[in-house]
Amino acid sequence: MAKIIIIDDEPAMVEVIVTLCREKGHQVFPFNSAPMFSGTCASIIGRQR
Repeated sequence: MAKIIIIDDEPAMVEVIVTLCREKGHQVFPFNSAPMFSGTCASIIGRQR
C-alpha cells in the first residue's frame, strides 16, 4: 500500500483519482489547492516515519 498525495483545483478530478487509488488499497490524502496541502504537509510526512 502506498501513501498518495493528490492536489488538483478541480474537485471532481480529485474525487475520481481518490476513488481509483483507494480501490487499489492505497492511503490517499486529497487536496484542492497547494496552500491547503502545505498547511498539512508536515503531519502527513511525519506519519510515514
